[in-house]
Amino acid sequence: MKQIDSTVNLNGDHLIINSQLVLDFKQKVQNCSSSQLVSDIIDTLKQQKDLRTLVIDLYNKKIQDENASKLFLGISECPNLTNLTLKLEYNKLGYISNDFYVALSKLQSVSNLNLNLGSNYVGENGIPLLGSNLALLKNLKILTLNLDCNNIGQIGASRLGSALINFNNLTSLFLSLYSNNIGNNGVFALCSYISDIEKIENLELCFGTNNILIKGAQDLFDCLANSKKLKSLAVDLGGNKISGKSNFTQSLCHLTFLKSLSLNIWGCDIGIQGGNLLASSLSKCKALAALSLDISFNHINAQSIIDINQALIDNCKISSLSLKTSFADIGQEGLKNLSSSIKNNKSLHQLTIEFNGHYMGSEANQLLKRKILKMQRLVKFVDKCAPVIIQL
Repeated sequence: MKQIDSTVNLNGDHLIINSQLVLDFKQKVQNCSSSQLVSDIIDTLKQQKDLRTLVIDLYNKKIQDENASKLFLGISECPNLTNLTLKLEYNKLGYISNDFYVALSKLQSVSNLNLNLGSNYVGENGIPLLGSNLALLKNLKILTLNLDCNNIGQIGASRLGSALINFNNLTSLFLSLYSNNIGNNGVFALCSYISDIEKIENLELCFGTNNILIKGAQDLFDCLANSKKLKSLAVDLGGNKISGKSNFTQSLCHLTFLKSLSLNIWGCDIGIQGGNLLASSLSKCKALAALSLDISFNHINAQSIIDINQALIDNCKISSLSLKTSFADIGQEGLKNLSSSIKNNKSLHQLTIEFNGHYMGSEANQLLKRKILKMQRLVKFVDKCAPVIIQL
C-alpha cells in the first residue's frame, strides 16, 4: 500500500487515505464478524507507522469489549498519532465487562481525542474505569466524549467529574450526556469538578433530557462561574423542565473572558418571566462577541424577544447572533417588533434567525425579510417550515 500522506479515515465500509486511495470493506462488513473486521483494520494500521490523524467509524457493528481492546491496542502501535476519532455508538461495549477501558490508556501519543460511546452499556459502574484510564493520557489537550443514552445516572455523573479533575493539560472539553437521568445532583457534582480544571478554555456541555430542574440549571452556571479562563461556552439543556421562576443564568456575568456563548434551552418552559431574566443576564456579559440562542417552545412572548435583543444592543460588542425561536410564541405582532428591534442593533455583522414549529405565513415572512435586508449586513434567514436563506 502506498501512503499518500498521514491522514487515514476508516468509516466502517471504506478506508480512505488522502481521499485518493480507497479500500472497500463493504462486503467484509456484511459477511464477516466484528472480530474479523477489527483484525482487518489492525492489519491495515500496521502499515501506517507515520500516521498522525485517524478517524474510525464503527457505528452499530456489534463490537464487544474484547474486540474494542484489540482495536485500541492496535491503534496504540501508531507512535506518531496525535488526532484520533473513534465512533463506536450503538455497539455492545460494557455489556460483558469493562476491560476494554484499560487499553485506552495505551494511546499515549494522542493529544486530541474524540470518543463516541453513545448508546452502549457503560453505566455508572463503567465510568470510573473509563475516566481513570483516559486520565492516564498525559498529552491529552482536547477531549470530545459522547456518552449519550448510557444510563450513568447522577452517581455516574459525579464519578465522571472526579475523573476529569485529573486531566491536568486539558484545554478543551466537549461532553455529551443526553438522556442519562443525571438530574440536579449529577449536574452539580459534575460541574463542580469541571470548574476545577485549571487550563480549560473551551467547554461544551450537552445535558438535554436529563430531568434537570431550575436548581440544577442554576448550580451549573454558578459552578462554571469559577472557570475564570473560559473563552467559549456551549450549554444544551433542551428538553429539561427548568421553568423561569429565578434567574438561573445570572452567574454568566462572572465569566469575564467569555467571548462566545451558545445556549440551547428549547422546550424548557422558562415562560415570560424566564425570558426577561435571561435578557437581564445577557446584558451583563460585556465581553461576548458571538451568541447562539435557542429559546424555541418556551411559552415566552413578543416582549421577551424584544428584551433579549435590547440586551444585545446594550452589549455593543456582539457582532454575530444566531437566534432560534417559535413563531407560535411571539405571533405576528411580535414579529414586527422583532424586525424593528434587530434593525436598531448596529453592532451586528452576522445574523441567523430560525423559526421552529408553526408556519408563520408569507406576509410575516416577507415583512421580516424586508426589514432585515435593509440592514445591508450578512444575514441568514430561515423559516423551518418554508426555508428561505438570504446572504448579503
